[in-house]
Amino acid sequence: MDTQTSFSTHRSSKSRWLALLALVLAPTAFAAEAKEPPSFDRTLGFINELSDPVGSGFGLARMESSVCFRVHNAPADMSDYLQQRMAKTAAVTGLAVQQPGCVPNVDVVFTDDAKASARYFIREKNQLLRPFGNVAGTTQGAQALNDFARLDAPVRWWQTTVQVDWNGDVAMNLPQGNSLVPVAGGTSHLAQGIRDRLLGSLILVEIGKLGDTSWDQLADYLAMVALVQVNPQARLAGYDSILKLFDFGAAPQSLTAWDTAYLSSLYSINRHLYPHAQQGQLADLMRRSLQQQDLPQLAVNPD
Repeated sequence: MDTQTSFSTHRSSKSRWLALLALVLAPTAFAAEAKEPPSFDRTLGFINELSDPVGSGFGLARMESSVCFRVHNAPADMSDYLQQRMAKTAAVTGLAVQQPGCVPNVDVVFTDDAKASARYFIREKNQLLRPFGNVAGTTQGAQALNDFARLDAPVRWWQTTVQVDWNGDVAMNLPQGNSLVPVAGGTSHLAQGIRDRLLGSLILVEIGKLGDTSWDQLADYLAMVALVQVNPQARLAGYDSILKLFDFGAAPQSLTAWDTAYLSSLYSINRHLYPHAQQGQLADLMRRSLQQQDLPQLAVNPD
């Protein structure tokens, strides 16, 4: 398949999708239906299904400080559009978004054959996928890497993490040194001195499998799988999430209230809590965020 031709086809449909999105977002005269407030158990169920931490010891990882997006193998105007859209999603987390030309920690690669591309990265660029070798706690492990190459999906991703201390310094033994790393901050019955940091993501997008996906939908989906640890096997039936993009007939048009609640809450929790406490805090923050979004918006009298 010719990449340029495929992107031309999707680019021609971008305006159609944007027009449809504008209609979806346009204000209507219909009164909103009353919604049942989301419960703690329901948000906890969403978290359990969606999340994919590296291990059980330190809870969920997230990026720290800033994010730099780079889109490869796409026309410049489309790359710019996707990067700008992803940057808007990143703003929900409070992360700073670096300017174009930065060193990327999120690489999105469009390809005609994602399986072949994944095998190429594993064979020829293994240092990119596993920069710390086979050190446990820095990737999802050998089985996940095999799935990255083997599974049939329109979008697949691979992430790298590292354990850091209270100061953000590396707190694990890596191949570069043989001595134990000093850890700033102690561990108590309430909190521990180490957390997982998400360093970066490689995302492969197979052009021929995008179907009628809009560029807005795709950009929002890409941002979610880049900024948080998403289980590729997640089954989110019954939840409203952009992560259902490739569940036929179930995809929303853009990032949803559940998605933004998850993002903002994950980037707000105390990750020095033990994993079960992190999870409880995350579920409660999500519940409150969703309840706030469901509240009716009162018109403001300019007089």
